[in-house]
Amino acid sequence: MGHNRARELLEEAQNLIVKCREDIENGGTPDMGIFEKSLRDFCDVLAHMPREEAKEYEKNLQDLGQSLHSLSEDLSRKRDELRMRMQGLGAQQRAAEAYARSSRKNSE
Repeated sequence: MGHNRARELLEEAQNLIVKCREDIENGGTPDMGIFEKSLRDFCDVLAHMPREEAKEYEKNLQDLGQSLHSLSEDLSRKRDELRMRMQGLGAQQRAAEAYARSSRKNSE
């Protein structure tokens, strides 16, 4: 049962990373809590396996780590893009307010 459950949880974690990436690409916020639980369950299953059997999943864990690192970079990039957009909107708002004040003064 250990290997079947480990493979099932590994696949679930991989699918959740894909879903998180899709959420980011669609402008949403990924739910990392679901991924965290899946990964915790996967690690718990591995912890109850004999060391040699659990070692078979070492590469999978490394791949998950790389995927998480890539996901983190994507999130940082989206955050930076959002920050730049917000700064741009702030500048546009200030310009519009300055124009409105100037128009009011000129009409008085």
